[in-house]
Amino acid sequence: MRTARILFLIFLLVMIGVPIWWYTDTGFDPGTLLIRGGMVLEKGKPVQVDLRLKGERILEMGNLPPIRGEKVVSATGQIVLPGFVESGMDPKFDSKLAVQSGITSVILPDRRAFMAAAEQKSETNAGWVADYFEIENEVLKHSPQEPPNAVALNQSLARQMQLGAIGIYFDLRQGLRPETERSLNWIAPELKQRHGLLWVRLQGGDKSLWDELETVIQIAEKAQVPLHLTDLQLSSDKVWNRANHLVARLEKARAAGLSVSFDFNPLLPLQPSDLQTFLNDANGFISTGWALGDESLVQAPEIVAPPMLALAQLANKRSELAAATFGLKGRGKLEIGAFADLVFLKAGESPEALGALDRLNQSISQVWVNGKVVFDGKVLAPAGRPLYGSPPSNLSE
Repeated sequence: MRTARILFLIFLLVMIGVPIWWYTDTGFDPGTLLIRGGMVLEKGKPVQVDLRLKGERILEMGNLPPIRGEKVVSATGQIVLPGFVESGMDPKFDSKLAVQSGITSVILPDRRAFMAAAEQKSETNAGWVADYFEIENEVLKHSPQEPPNAVALNQSLARQMQLGAIGIYFDLRQGLRPETERSLNWIAPELKQRHGLLWVRLQGGDKSLWDELETVIQIAEKAQVPLHLTDLQLSSDKVWNRANHLVARLEKARAAGLSVSFDFNPLLPLQPSDLQTFLNDANGFISTGWALGDESLVQAPEIVAPPMLALAQLANKRSELAAATFGLKGRGKLEIGAFADLVFLKAGESPEALGALDRLNQSISQVWVNGKVVFDGKVLAPAGRPLYGSPPSNLSE
C-alpha cells in the first residue's frame, strides 16, 4: 500500500513537471528581444551596450544576460545609432529609399505619407504639416464672396490638426504678400494654443529675403510659437555672402527664447576650391554648363578637405535635435522607454571616418523602425506609424 502511494506521488510529479519543463524551456515567450554586443556612442566614443526591446520600445539598456525564451540578435562590433528624423519637400517621397539612408521618421507638408503610415504601408514613421494655401482654399470654397478671416482660418486649422497635423506650412518662395502676412498673424496665436509648429519655406535671391525673414521671426516671437524654416536657401550671388548674418539672426532669436530651427540644401558655384567635391561625383558634370579649366586642374592637388562633423554630432543633429524640433516624444534617442528606431553600422567602421554623409550611408547594415527590422541588405515589411507632435522644447546646440 505504501509503495503504491509512493508510485502515485511520483506519477503526479512527472505529470506536473513535464508541462512546467516544456513551458519554461521551449514554449515560454517573454515577449522581449535582446540586441547583444552593439556599440552606442557616449561622449563621442563607442561603448558596448545591450538593448532589450519589448514591442516598439526599448525596455532595458546595459550589460544584459539573455532571458530564457527570448530572441537574441547579435550586433557585435556594430555601432547602433538612433534613427534619423528628416523634414522633406519631395511630393514623390519614397519611404523605401528613405530607410536605406537610415531615415526612420519624416515630416512632410503632404498628408499622403502620413496616411500610408496610418495604413501600415510605410517603411518610415510619417508626420505632416497642413498646407496653409489648402486651408485658405477650403475657406474660400465655403465663402467665395468674402476674403478669409481669422475665425474661418483657425477653424480650418483646428480640423487639420484634429486629423493629425503637427502644425502649418507656409510656402513663401514667391514672397510674403500682405494678405499672407495678415493670416500669419491670425494663425500664430491659435497654433501656439494647440501646441503646433509654424513651418515656413523661404528662398531669397535678393535683399527682400531679410525683410521676410525678420517679419516671420517677429510673428513667431510675438506668439511664442515654435518656428522651423525648411529648405532655406541663399539662392543668388546677391546674398551668398550673408550666411553668417542669417545664422546670427537665428541665434539672436534663440537667445531671446524662441524655439527656432532650419534645414537647408547648400547651393554652391563650381569654383577651383570646390573641385575635389565635384570630381568625386560621378554625375557632377553631366548636362551642366560647367567645364574643367586649366586653373582648376592646376589647383586640384592643393585642395584641403573642409572640416566635417564628428559622427556623434551628425547623429545628434539628424536624430535628437530633429525629433525635438518636431515635438516627437520618444524618437531620436537611445534610452529606456524610447521607440526602437535604430540604425546599425557595419562592424569595423571607425566613428572618425563616418562624418561624411556618403560614407555613413554606405556603412548602414540594418535599420529598425518601432522594434522591427525594415532594412537588412534589402527593404523588408513596412513598420512605420503615423506621427503626432507635442510641444517642442527650446533647442540649443
